[in-house]
Amino acid sequence: MRHYGMIPTRNYPGESHQNGDVEKSHDLLKESLDQALRVRQSRDFATREDYNAFLQEHIRQRNLSRTKRFAEDQRALKALPRKPLDPVKEVPVTVSRFSTIRVLKNTYSVPSRLIGCELLVRLRAEELHLYRAGALVLTLPRLRDESKHRIDYRHVIWSLARKPGAFAA
Repeated sequence: MRHYGMIPTRNYPGESHQNGDVEKSHDLLKESLDQALRVRQSRDFATREDYNAFLQEHIRQRNLSRTKRFAEDQRALKALPRKPLDPVKEVPVTVSRFSTIRVLKNTYSVPSRLIGCELLVRLRAEELHLYRAGALVLTLPRLRDESKHRIDYRHVIWSLARKPGAFAA
């Protein structure tokens, strides 16, 4: 953002008025797709590739009216930064005695054999990749927002099974 001289802002979940332009554009696209499918008289496609081709053509047609404004915007853009953006954020964590880690205010369970271990978490858009001594040990789906929990019973069942009466009846 600094490269382009912009100040980033944050949109908060559930506050639809903060993202009105994008939301309305998305709504209009969905509406026009619905109309195109009605004109087509079928929502069935032989293959996923056929459906993707239909979508791409529909979007291409909608964007034809925007080419002039897009060209104006392109002329105003600065060159991309020489250094590429970091594709991931790396966060070091220690596995707690409860077989959990905290990443960006969210809690995730990990296999109990990792209790006490130092891990490197690489945050990606949809996943967390956990590394120990440079080796990938686990991939987890990433939680959105804050104060969420993802506890997988398979990660902690072995430590529970050793406790007397943990699985009585």
